Amino acid sequence: MIERYRLEGRVAVGGMGEVWRARDTRLGRIVAVKVLRPEFADSLEFRDLLRREGRQAGQLSHPGVVQVLDYDNGSASGVPYLVMEYVAGPSLAAVLSAERTLSPRHVLGLIAQAAEALACAHAAGIVHCDIKPANVLVDGGRVKIADFGIAQAAGAVRVTQAGLVTGTPGYLAPEQVAGLPATPASDLYGLGMIAYECLTGRPPFHGSPLAVAHAHMDRPLPPLPGTVPAPVAQLVEALTAKDPKDRPGDAQAVAEWARRARDHPQVIQAAAGPIRAGVALHHEPARPGVHLSLREAELVHANLAVLLRISVAIALAAEIHRHARSFFRAEFGKIRPARRNSRGQDMPEIRNWTWTA
Repeated sequence: MIERYRLEGRVAVGGMGEVWRARDTRLGRIVAVKVLRPEFADSLEFRDLLRREGRQAGQLSHPGVVQVLDYDNGSASGVPYLVMEYVAGPSLAAVLSAERTLSPRHVLGLIAQAAEALACAHAAGIVHCDIKPANVLVDGGRVKIADFGIAQAAGAVRVTQAGLVTGTPGYLAPEQVAGLPATPASDLYGLGMIAYECLTGRPPFHGSPLAVAHAHMDRPLPPLPGTVPAPVAQLVEALTAKDPKDRPGDAQAVAEWARRARDHPQVIQAAAGPIRAGVALHHEPARPGVHLSLREAELVHANLAVLLRISVAIALAAEIHRHARSFFRAEFGKIRPARRNSRGQDMPEIRNWTWTA
């Protein structure tokens, strides 16, 4: 029991929290209550993330965004919690687990609704930063975006106290993996990854979180099956462009594009395709019997981003050092000391100096 909310059953477990079906004892309605997982309950950082989620999502009023109803920092019960509208439908991740692939027309309908919800968030200056099937709820054909736990202001770099960029490796845009500021275009990349997975039955890359994050930066996506209609493939290709500038201009434009493509004759006739194998990555040796939790995967990919930035800095320093050596060689090689010293003695002419680093 958390004050007025009676927990009735756990419905989902995420990287930092648990979502419970609960009853509001004052108003007699069913709600969803999100509480921190026990191992994070005393963490100031995770408490702040929960508060941020309530504040960010609480600013938005759109049928495609899960509505926040209440928040408490745990001052009374000792347990911070967030109260949201209860969505009875499953997540898109659960739908894909059961259906494996979806028809192109169905996929475009989902993308259009999700893009409209994201357009509302982007208009408020909020980037979700973790668009993935688990955060897309499907309730009677209606899509709702959930979990704004790591959402941030557009253009900001979200960093934890440990200096790590957060997110889910399989759906992060290349610029997020590199530690650059997230923008609305970063969320559009996540939509593209969702569309790809819905059409093929699995993400484009599979392997360790480190290898997957690296692949999103420098590997092209495997082509979609030939059964995917051209209008759908063109939208997915645009959404998953490596350079944010090459993606569609904004989420509303994506929604309109998806709705137009949905009515294309080829799309109307197309059925769900077969499961398409993704690319197996072998950047790291497999570790049999070892499975990373979502939080561990996030930390691994975030560490990769930090290492990439350090590598770039080292490479830049090495290049500066190389140019400095060339400069000093050229300059000192031209120096000719005076022919006579203060005592009037002849001095040999020095034409070249040996430069050692």
